[in-house]
Amino acid sequence: MKKALVILLAAVMVVLMAAGAAAQEADEWSQFQKDAGNTGYIDVTVPDSGNVMKKTGAIDAVDGSQPVVSGNRFYVYTFDGTDSALKCYDLTTSKMVWEQGIDGALFGSWSSPVVSGGVAYVGSGSKVYAFKAEDGTALWTKDLATLVAGASIVNSSPTVVGNSLFIGDWQNGIYYCLDTANKGEKVWSFNLDASCIAPCTPAVDGNKVFVGQSAAFGAPVSPNGKVWCLNKSNGKPITTWGTNGYLETVNKMDVTGSVTVAGDYIYLTDFKFGAVAAPDSNLYCLEKDTGNEAWKADVYASSGTPVVGDGVVVTCGEQGAAWPTPGTNWTAAFAAEPGSGGAATQLWTMKDAGGFNMSASIAGGKALVGNWDSATWTNQGVWCLDLDNGDTDWKNETEGGSPLVPTSKGLISIGQGGVVTIGEGSSPDGDFYFAEGTTRDGYQEWICLENPGVTQIDANIQYMLTDGSVRDQAVALPTDSRTTIDVNLFLGPGVDASVHVTGNGYFVAERSMYVDTGTVSGGEQVMGVTGPAESILFAEGTTRSGYRTWLALQNPGDTDANVLITYVYPDKPPKAQNLAVKATSRETVDVNLNAGEGEDVSIAVASTEPIIGERVIYFEAACAIMGSGPSGVHNSTGVRSAGESWYFAEGTTRSNFQEYLCLMNPTGLDINATIQYLGEWGTVKTDTRLLAANSRTTLNVNTEVGPDQDVSMYVTADGPIVAERPMYFQYIPAGLEYQLWDGGHDTAGAKYAAYRWEFAEGTTRDGFQTYLCIANPNNLDVEVTIGYITSREDGTKETITETVTVPKNTRYTIRVNDVVEAGRDVSTVLTCGVPIVVERPMYFSSNGYVGGGTSLGFPGSL
Repeated sequence: MKKALVILLAAVMVVLMAAGAAAQEADEWSQFQKDAGNTGYIDVTVPDSGNVMKKTGAIDAVDGSQPVVSGNRFYVYTFDGTDSALKCYDLTTSKMVWEQGIDGALFGSWSSPVVSGGVAYVGSGSKVYAFKAEDGTALWTKDLATLVAGASIVNSSPTVVGNSLFIGDWQNGIYYCLDTANKGEKVWSFNLDASCIAPCTPAVDGNKVFVGQSAAFGAPVSPNGKVWCLNKSNGKPITTWGTNGYLETVNKMDVTGSVTVAGDYIYLTDFKFGAVAAPDSNLYCLEKDTGNEAWKADVYASSGTPVVGDGVVVTCGEQGAAWPTPGTNWTAAFAAEPGSGGAATQLWTMKDAGGFNMSASIAGGKALVGNWDSATWTNQGVWCLDLDNGDTDWKNETEGGSPLVPTSKGLISIGQGGVVTIGEGSSPDGDFYFAEGTTRDGYQEWICLENPGVTQIDANIQYMLTDGSVRDQAVALPTDSRTTIDVNLFLGPGVDASVHVTGNGYFVAERSMYVDTGTVSGGEQVMGVTGPAESILFAEGTTRSGYRTWLALQNPGDTDANVLITYVYPDKPPKAQNLAVKATSRETVDVNLNAGEGEDVSIAVASTEPIIGERVIYFEAACAIMGSGPSGVHNSTGVRSAGESWYFAEGTTRSNFQEYLCLMNPTGLDINATIQYLGEWGTVKTDTRLLAANSRTTLNVNTEVGPDQDVSMYVTADGPIVAERPMYFQYIPAGLEYQLWDGGHDTAGAKYAAYRWEFAEGTTRDGFQTYLCIANPNNLDVEVTIGYITSREDGTKETITETVTVPKNTRYTIRVNDVVEAGRDVSTVLTCGVPIVVERPMYFSSNGYVGGGTSLGFPGSL
């Protein structure tokens, strides 16, 4: 049910709203329960049946380990009581790529691996191992027994954030932070209460690390359950949280599962041993920042981890029976937010699926639950349940059973001696939106479409006009091709239109627009957005003299949208604006008029219906460069949610460029942001800034790193922020050094590095110079294969391939005109074995249009 937007003008709070991934966000299940917060939620389509389509050979895995996914591979920890290994498989074929033998655990194979920055980590026995994810090359091993004798990792999976790895020593009751950039050297350790074990996978959020404790078998104090909130930097309890940094569970019942962080809350369960007639353990929802109880509910005992998604929290457990009779498995779902008066709101329960050692997952509006048999300690099938009511959509009672991992290639789960893939999955059909677009006098608009596949795609371009009417254009996309659509030619002159591009297969869409108003000449390119959202955030925006900022809002749905726009300033309270956007139409907002003149602003857009947004800035005589101020236009499609990491591949402080970094803090708390500048030879500088609550901060990158530096940036924060990078220039074209092409371009950061990046636009025609900027933020060198899909004006096409090596922690630049002959239009596909970030700047002086643009690539799915 939609809620009306309420504005308190005295104190406008910016609310972050969950939404689907934007075009620049690649997402994958690379850690236990997906991410550092153990959320267990991902936005992918779930198979419509439980049919097993692929299965590995016997892998000797038992108990509750969960595979993890990175790129087109999955990784699984195996242990059968004798031999232990980390194994890597091809996600498409389920064939083994490599395996590495490691020490075995004390018992069971409950720990899961993690892949981060091209490195696969796993804990087993007393050791933490690091292998090159691409080929299994051993990088380093850290033996925790050299720190404290008798160390043993059992349940705890490693959690990796940046260069920090967090893991629990079950036997000694110690949680560690290790430095992955320094071969696992200890950063800090935290000892639990005496005679306690460390069974949890640490959950990390901002500067907080959440871990649980349980009494050891035969401990003098038993049970002894607590959840701790530790400082990420030093491992000390945050004494303002809970009671001096911890919360004691009801009757001190043990915490044997892990904590989940989602939004403003954390979730966990406790565990009461023995036969019971009714739920007598607890599911807790605590305020993340204080440890105060938001709600608590009775559930059956669980060593699993709650999963949170789409406003629902799901937990699995077992109704204990008198030994040796096995218990009864249950799964229960609750509303994630507190109910009336702070009560828990139970939505449904499901009998005979789950288990005390089970963690569910959520994807596509479904709760995905494995089944654990405590009598045989084996996995016994999987259930797909409707998230709203718990009804069974399908089940497979003979295959799989470990905590499920949803992927674009199907669901993967361990069971019956191997890893099964349920359903086939597929690359998503192309589906792209553009809020901005016009064929007014002085404007030229193009839609660029890349089909990298082996079958023709039948695409449709739907133009949504300001009066609510639509026009459709059918376009055939040949195999392995680039297609360019002249929007002015199809719509005719004087039309403002948003665009929705769909097709019956995978493709990528990008839009180029060129403008010459008589006073401003320029252009821009943007990647299409893959879906509408109820929240859009922009870190950049300015109403200074010489700048004109606009918001274009597209409502592609069939219901009118009520929109709240919040303007966030550097040093004064936010300001709000209300707006209605009719169904299947677009509206344009004059930011100068509504935010006030002479301001730097970040912008938050919240809507009652999913919408698309773009922010366009026209500028005349912007910051002085080489004696004059450039004029032009740049824009951004924004991001759907704030995040704790942002990547930028492009950036330069050469004398004919001016670069800025805009940082938005849309929360009510101060946040520390750290910026790592990556140059051609490694890290140039690392700096930390305090971002005040509900504020916009601007950094002059030229001042920060000094002149003549080509730099990528990696921005991290201890809370959710938004980062955007505008640049202004007097570009000196190669081979035409007597000319100056002035303008500016802008992009939001990428939330993730990816193994595949695609661009539909790019050209080496006369008057155009195209570049690729590659950021490698990893501690490993990466080999990148680049495919240039080119077409000539006569319609002939050719794909050109090259391979380059990008050193670790560096920025690499390719001038496409040096690789592809003149006179071609170019789409580009980049693939690699270690995740990278790629942008495509393009500068031009053609047909009276002068300027440049940049586009963050699309993290491809083929």
